Amino acid sequence: MGGCRVNILPLDDTMPGAMGAVSRGARIVAAHHILVLPLVLLAAAAFSPALSNGFLFDDDELILRNPFVTGGMSAENLRWAFSSFHGGNWIPLTWVSHQSDVMVWGLDPTGHHLTSVLLHGVNVALLFAVMRALTGSVWASVLLAVFFGMHPLRVESVVWVSERKDVLSMTFFLLGVGAWRRYAGSPGPGRLALVTALYACGLMAKPMLVTFPFVLLLLDWWPLGRWEGQRRRFGTLGAAGRLLVEKIPLLVLAGAASVLALIAQRSAGAMAPLQGVPLGARFGNALVSYARYLGKTAWPTDLSPIYQHAGRPVPAWQWAAALVFAAATTVAVVRRARRQPWLAAGWFWYLGTLVPVIGVVQVGVQSMADRYTYLPAVGLTLALVWCGADAVRGRPVAGRFAAAGSAAVIAALSLAAWSQSRVWRDGVTLFAHAVQVEPDNWLARNNLGKYLIERRRWAEADEEIHAALRLNPDNANAHYNMAAILAQAGRDREAIAEYREVLRLEPVFFEALREIGGLLNAAGTPAEAERYLGEAVRLRPGDARARLELGLAVRALGRAEDALRHFVAAQRLDPLQSDAPIAIGRTLTALGRDTEALPWLDLATQMRPGDAVAHCDRALALERLGRYADAEYSLRRSLGLDPGNAAALAALSRVAGRGGR
Repeated sequence: MGGCRVNILPLDDTMPGAMGAVSRGARIVAAHHILVLPLVLLAAAAFSPALSNGFLFDDDELILRNPFVTGGMSAENLRWAFSSFHGGNWIPLTWVSHQSDVMVWGLDPTGHHLTSVLLHGVNVALLFAVMRALTGSVWASVLLAVFFGMHPLRVESVVWVSERKDVLSMTFFLLGVGAWRRYAGSPGPGRLALVTALYACGLMAKPMLVTFPFVLLLLDWWPLGRWEGQRRRFGTLGAAGRLLVEKIPLLVLAGAASVLALIAQRSAGAMAPLQGVPLGARFGNALVSYARYLGKTAWPTDLSPIYQHAGRPVPAWQWAAALVFAAATTVAVVRRARRQPWLAAGWFWYLGTLVPVIGVVQVGVQSMADRYTYLPAVGLTLALVWCGADAVRGRPVAGRFAAAGSAAVIAALSLAAWSQSRVWRDGVTLFAHAVQVEPDNWLARNNLGKYLIERRRWAEADEEIHAALRLNPDNANAHYNMAAILAQAGRDREAIAEYREVLRLEPVFFEALREIGGLLNAAGTPAEAERYLGEAVRLRPGDARARLELGLAVRALGRAEDALRHFVAAQRLDPLQSDAPIAIGRTLTALGRDTEALPWLDLATQMRPGDAVAHCDRALALERLGRYADAEYSLRRSLGLDPGNAAALAALSRVAGRGGR
């Protein structure tokens, strides 16, 4: 078993032994260096439409509205990156990569996409280099890298900025495999420390890499042949023990990362309870998903950002068929393990690396996701490519047909990846595609409605949200979006009822708490508004709008000093918004502190030069301070903007009278 390697690099058998070996090695190294850049560029070209895409999906919450990312790299932001479970993940190095992007590109999405696309290109080149080093087979390694890198299933991982963790973790994974090859050739504590450090970095990019020690065990068997070597010296149990013992530092890291991942997901409320998705439904979905991923790999059509989980057991015939297929395939590859070890290595790589995301521990509402195939696909592709290489070895004609067929498949995959990358251009395009793929997907319809609301396409949004609610009446997000549509139409009473339904379904829905508070303020019921807004501020004390609305509620209840504190906090949290300065100015004038109020009212009129009421408020403060000429100027500006402003007309009459006019 130790000698099971396939090398399909053409050899020059006419050379004498030593010279031929040297020349052959030189050609392999040269091929390695010559092919790396083309592989990076080829992968980048296939995903180049991403450079025209915007931010979407979770990018808003995770990046654009995350001050610890938009603030770039700083001591405080780095501390947050390494201590936060934001978004239900502990991924400090991924956060650092986003912070780095902000420092280089700002919030221009093109730069963020460019980083992800280039990282994917680097991964394609690394996969080639690592497999060439492991197996000595150049062209099989090229095909592995290209088939992996060009496949449309990679699109979600590459062109979705928030999924940077996939491509970044794979970079460290492949560097770790390369370091393991060097350790396997000459074990030593320094080389093992390097493997451990690279693995730790990979886990800090995405904890899905917990299966890394398992993959190394597969590579120890094939192509490194370490299992056979150890078995001959120490027997089967001794070999297994020694190969496991040397991986103890890696296993410890895997265990720690698993615990952290569970804590992070639980803290974010992302883990579905058993009563929501029963255990039987999870196992059935896992079995079917293994088969569906194979189908998507073989025929990558109808790809979607959301494959909705039914939440109920899959039909028995489906999971039974999937189980029989998986068992039969496993038996077949094990029986051929001695003759074709790459089959078993690739198959078990695929099965094992999918375990953390196969859905037994259900996170979110998806049944499966294209991004989950980023690492497992390497195993499948490896098995297929090496089988093909074995089939054409020593058969030149078959080899030429295989090369032509491979070129055609690569061209088709590249075109499909390019096309799928364009689907992710914006939220409306993406979720319209998802609805087309799966019309009864309530989550896709709700998300489409959300993006239509952002574009103010109200009628279309209303249609999609109503469809989402028909499919799932108990979805809080859909009720929230329906409330936004009703509020825009001026149907505040119905909007308030929808927000109440949101909070019945999800009592800590922050945005619903904030919005219902604002509507209740406008409806003249500040006591009820304060109850909702107080909870909103408790949940997210850094939200300026919630602070402002809470201040308006408590001011209406006669607690001006409390209101002032909230207004000042809102201004500090968002200095660019103009509502807080005018609220501060009005509150100070109500307290008789016109001198303190005037700078805030000056700021309000500078920020809102077209606001007649702001100019009038400033004029009234100036009048009380005895600055009649300045007050008259502000009043005339106010009346120029709103000639019917009764308060401004009365004030102008008083001010002009004091001047004898």
